[in-house]
Amino acid sequence: MELFSLLIKICWLIFIVVWVILSFKTKKNIYSDNERRSSFIRLAIILVVISAVKRIFPQLDNANIFPFNYIVQAGGVMICAAGIVFAIWARVHIGKNWGMPMSVKEEPELVTTDLIDSFVILFTLVYVLL
Repeated sequence: MELFSLLIKICWLIFIVVWVILSFKTKKNIYSDNERRSSFIRLAIILVVISAVKRIFPQLDNANIFPFNYIVQAGGVMICAAGIVFAIWARVHIGKNWGMPMSVKEEPELVTTDLIDSFVILFTLVYVLL
């Protein structure tokens, strides 16, 4: 049980490190539609909703939806890893043009590489891992 928890924490640590490193390689914004303020508002709303749900349904705090099973936990780790691989792949694929919605980058480019081939390779890897 602790092994799977550790693996998920490692996945998220890798995600955060890669995301921070790649954030320094994006183009500067020319125009942004109050992205910082709207991001904080979204985060605040999410935190309020989570807090309200925890207070209304305290039994969900330690609920075990699935029985303790190594197969279920390994599947959860694989789904987490596949999602993080997909997010990092998307960030690398879009490259320097990555940014918040409703922002205009300096020297914008249209990313026109063949997405179908990339998706086929990605989903084949995920299928093989599962």
